[in-house]
Amino acid sequence: MNTNNLTDFQKNQLLDFFAYHMPMEQRERLMATLPRAYNAWCGSKVVEVHNISHQAAVNVPLDKCEAQKQQSQ
Repeated sequence: MNTNNLTDFQKNQLLDFFAYHMPMEQRERLMATLPRAYNAWCGSKVVEVHNISHQAAVNVPLDKCEAQKQQSQ
């Protein structure tokens, strides 16, 4: 499937279609597999990722802005 032939408008139409018709099971799989992309698609932080190491949960930034905020704290 070649997406290079699609305009941005057409890509957005396809994304909107799939967002509307996507079953919850597939949506959950998408959130787990591509959390950054899913949050960007939704326009807000829906999924939070934690790196669990040494018995402590560390919040993994989902975008550059969030990463910069964490570094400055």
